[in-house]
Amino acid sequence: MDAGAASLNAAGRDVARHGSVRGGVARGRVASGWRSLLLTSCLAALVAVAPGCAAPAGANLGSLAITVTAPSGVAAGIEVTGPGGYHSVVSATRTLSGLAPGAYQLTAPAARLPGTLVDELYDGTVVGGGTVQVSAGVTATETVSYLLRPGTGALWVAVHGSSKIAAFGATQLPSGGEGVTPARALGLGASQGPYALAFDADGDAWVGTQAGYLIEYAVTDLGASGTPSPAVVIDTGSTDVNGIAFDASGMLWATIAGGIAGYAPSQLASSGSPVPAVKILGTASHALPYPQALTFDVGGGLWVAANTFVARYSPAQLLTGGALDPDVVVGSNGTSLQTARGLAFDAAGALWVASWSSGAVEKFRPQDIVSSGAPDPTVRLTGIGESPLHLAFDNAGNLWVTSSYDPGWTLAGHIGMVEAANLVASGSPGLGASFTNVGGFDSGGTLAFAPPAPGLVGAP
Repeated sequence: MDAGAASLNAAGRDVARHGSVRGGVARGRVASGWRSLLLTSCLAALVAVAPGCAAPAGANLGSLAITVTAPSGVAAGIEVTGPGGYHSVVSATRTLSGLAPGAYQLTAPAARLPGTLVDELYDGTVVGGGTVQVSAGVTATETVSYLLRPGTGALWVAVHGSSKIAAFGATQLPSGGEGVTPARALGLGASQGPYALAFDADGDAWVGTQAGYLIEYAVTDLGASGTPSPAVVIDTGSTDVNGIAFDASGMLWATIAGGIAGYAPSQLASSGSPVPAVKILGTASHALPYPQALTFDVGGGLWVAANTFVARYSPAQLLTGGALDPDVVVGSNGTSLQTARGLAFDAAGALWVASWSSGAVEKFRPQDIVSSGAPDPTVRLTGIGESPLHLAFDNAGNLWVTSSYDPGWTLAGHIGMVEAANLVASGSPGLGASFTNVGGFDSGGTLAFAPPAPGLVGAP
C-alpha cells in the first residue's frame, strides 16, 4: 500500500477513536486532516482509479435504453445478447444498465396477443437494424416496434367450389351464421380448385390444388380480400394435392397421387417443377392411391389419412423415402375409419379423424396409436355435419369440423364447432357455432387457424 492510502487508513483509525464524520464535517481531533485526505482521494477517483483502490461502481460501463411500442397485451420477448455471454429478455420499455462496452444484438420474435378462440401475431422490428454499440458512460438507445401480422386472428378454409381461401375473423367465430361474408377472401383463379391449406413460419399461405400445384401467397397479401399474384407456384407433376404440412425444419410435405412428396425450403424459394427432395410411395399392403390430410405428431412423425386407414411415417423414414410400409398403421375396427379424410391432434396428444363415409369424427388416445392395430375410438361424434372433411382445434380446445353439407343435407359447405366440454363422450353434440352455405368443398374444406392454438403441434 502506498503512503497516501496508509495515511488515509491511519486517519480513519483516529476518527474511530476520537470522533466521527457527518454531513462532510469532521467532528473531533482530526477534522482538518481527515477532510483533506477524503476530498483528495474522492477527487482522484473521479479521474482515474487510485493505486490500491477498487474501481467505483459503474466505471467504464454503459447503458442501453430500449423503447417497445406494441398494443396492450402483446407478449413481447426481445432477446438481448452481448459481450461476455450477456443475455437478457425485455418485454416492455426498459433501460439495461451496467453493460460492458461493445456490440449488442437485439432480436424480436413474433409475439402473440391472446384471444379467446384464436390469437393475433405481431411481428417485431428493431428499428435500428438489430445491432447497437454500447460505450462507457453513455446510454445507447433502440426502438422495437410490433405490427399486426396480416392474416392472423382468423380461421381460414379452402373453398374448392369458388376457388378461394377464406378467413373468418375472431369476432365472427363465436356466432357463425348462414352465408356469412368472410372477413377476407383470396381468389386463386377458376382452374385451380383449392384443397389443402397451411401457413409457413413467416405467415405466408400455401395452398394445394386439385390441378396439382402448390401455391404460395405472401403474408402481406393476406390482410385484405382480392386476387393477388402468387409469390411462388410449384408444379408437383401430379393431381389432387389434398393435404400439406410443414415440418419443424420448414420442409413442405404434400400428398400426391400414389404417395407423399417432400420439398426442401430451398426448393420453395422460386417457381418451377422441382424433383421432390424426398418421395414416399405406397406398397402393395399399404397403397396410397389418393392420400388425404397430413399432420405431424410431437415426435416428428408424419401422419396421413389414407381413406381405409391412417398411418405414421417415422422421422427416419422421412429422411430416406421410397416405397415404405408405415411405421404405424391404425386400421378400421369394422365401423371406424370409414373413408378417413381429416386429421388433427389435440393438446393431450389424442388423434382425431374425420370419417367421410360414416359421418363420424373419432378420437384415438395416444396409447392406442403407438403401434399398429385396429383400436376402438374412445369418442365417436356424429351429427356435426354430413360427410365431415377436415378438423382444427382453437385456443379453448373446441373442435372445428368442415363437412360437405349441413346436418340437414340442404346447404353446401358447412363448418361446425363442438365445444371442448362435449368432446369427452360419444354422441351427437349440439354445435357451439356453425357457418352454413360457405360454398362447395369437394375434397377441400381444409381448416387452418392462423396462428395455431398454443400447445398444439406446429404452433409457433
